[in-house]
Amino acid sequence: MTATLHTLQEPHIFVATVRHKRLAPKVNAFAYPTWCLAFDSTQPNKLDIPYLCSHNKARLVSLHAHDYGKKNPPPDTYQAWQTWLQQSLKKHQITTQDKKVILVAMPRVLGYVFNPISFWLIIDPQTHNLHAVICEVTNTFKERHHYVCLPKKGKNTIQENDILTADKHFHVSPFFSRRGFYRFQFQTARQRSQFLISYYDDNGKLALVTSLQGHLIPHTRANLARMLIRYGPIALRAMTLIHWQALKLAWKKTPYIIKPQQKPRAFSTTQRQ
Repeated sequence: MTATLHTLQEPHIFVATVRHKRLAPKVNAFAYPTWCLAFDSTQPNKLDIPYLCSHNKARLVSLHAHDYGKKNPPPDTYQAWQTWLQQSLKKHQITTQDKKVILVAMPRVLGYVFNPISFWLIIDPQTHNLHAVICEVTNTFKERHHYVCLPKKGKNTIQENDILTADKHFHVSPFFSRRGFYRFQFQTARQRSQFLISYYDDNGKLALVTSLQGHLIPHTRANLARMLIRYGPIALRAMTLIHWQALKLAWKKTPYIIKPQQKPRAFSTTQRQ
């Protein structure tokens, strides 16, 4: 049976397409291919492929504990991830002790890392139900914020037709204010999974539609080499494309918003309505 993000046992590569469509104040749309690693966050050692991929060691492809999770202080071990996850979710009556936590994130390639967004999926290993998602957002200033997506009121799992809403508390783009709210939708139990995030401005007007859609392939030497040859250093590529799109928006005379001081809060949660 083909693995999905909910049934994942071994590390896989998530081959995906990123899509962005800005609807206001200026229209701008783009799509580009990318890939991430998808793996059980308690077993990063399974990512190791001699001379090619490793955790906490320099390789062509590598994954370092301090690149994900808590920002200050950053975790120095993968065990610190589990402590951070437990503490972060405990206040919302969600435990990770009997759950599997799948991390979907871009790794370092040639030592360079930039993760616009990573996803921590909290999944019941018996039923394969999704109990929570932490969307870890990093901006180009290397600041980080976590949107904790929780089941709707009266439910203990997130369904793929659920639309979860959270106020915006983190500055990402100089072409959008920090006001407004996000709507999240996770269709991650499918063989072709989707992460859908829409942004609405402070007037409730839809301003941005984004998605990450893709499928899993085994994490093997041959597949990883294929990703490197086809896409090159993906994190550097993502950063370059972000700045290219910013130039296009500036050319269209989109109003520029000076970066505000970030709010001290590191977490936001969806409304359990």
